Amino acid sequence: MKRIIKVSVGWFFLLLGIIGCFLPILQGFLFIAVGLLILSEESMFIKKLLHPLEQKYPHHFQKVYQFRQKLFQKLRTTLHRKQSPNSARKNVEPPLTDEI
Repeated sequence: MKRIIKVSVGWFFLLLGIIGCFLPILQGFLFIAVGLLILSEESMFIKKLLHPLEQKYPHHFQKVYQFRQKLFQKLRTTLHRKQSPNSARKNVEPPLTDEI
């Protein structure tokens, strides 16, 4: 489930960036960069593609990595809030009784 969400968010940003290249309202390069960085956790090809840029511009990559961490933290908290109370109770053991 976690991987599906990461890949979906990564592709969303990547597609938004491609659309942004043609629309003057969106910053296409920024969204493409964020999408590629998110997808780089799951794809070795994209990771290898970004490695030379990361070596050349470490300060910029640090900012994007911080943004990615904040984004995934918000996604985690949002997903945990949507869990129903019944699903959280399934992991709790029943109380012990003194009956024989």
